[in-house]
Amino acid sequence: MASSTRLTVDEAVAQMAAEKRSAGFSWEVPERALRQFADHCRRSGAESAALTKEVVDDFLHLSHCRALTVQRNERVLRALGEWLRDRGVRAYVCPVATKVKVGNPQPCIFTDDELRRFFGAVDSPPISASSSSCLVDPVLFRMLYGTGVRVSEALGVTLADVGEGCSHAVVRCGKNGKERLVPLSPSLAGAVGRYMIDAHADHDPSRYPFYARDPLKRMATSQVYLRFRQHLAAAGIPHFRGGPCVHS
Repeated sequence: MASSTRLTVDEAVAQMAAEKRSAGFSWEVPERALRQFADHCRRSGAESAALTKEVVDDFLHLSHCRALTVQRNERVLRALGEWLRDRGVRAYVCPVATKVKVGNPQPCIFTDDELRRFFGAVDSPPISASSSSCLVDPVLFRMLYGTGVRVSEALGVTLADVGEGCSHAVVRCGKNGKERLVPLSPSLAGAVGRYMIDAHADHDPSRYPFYARDPLKRMATSQVYLRFRQHLAAAGIPHFRGGPCVHS
């Protein structure tokens, strides 16, 4: 480990990220933001971990990001500044000053008829040799509806996270990096079990159950939202702003 007096931003970010991961945090997004900051420091010739207000402000306000992104960057840079100070580095601690307008989105609650039409469309999509929609979507969307998990949480589950008899699944990339056990109803457990046999006969525990084309690659969140809108259109249901309302 480099001496705190000679520590660079790159080294500080790497050490801080390693500590967060070893403590069990899912730290991909903050680490990505800090890597971008480290690249900015390198380009600016300010590689020392003794952060200054000028280099931090340049990164925050010259990127033309949305207010929400600027606020997120302020939070991670503040955390980095505090982490450095705790290790004896005279670093600027960034305040979280950006205000973000908080909306009041109204949840979309489907009627029984809309649910019947939606899952009818999910169960009978157009046949395509290059798409997994016929196989994946009936189980994926029933899991989202039946458990209330977020799209990212469902996609982050691996085969090893599905319990014996498909009675439950372990969500390891939940909110704030926490994991939890999610029970599956008997009907959903049966659907998941049949899907595992059809889609993952080799049962490689490291694989993700839900994929778009390549069974070895995890499906992207954007692909789920795209398919959701396609199924809504096929069911004759108007699309509302946003994607699947998993808590509706």
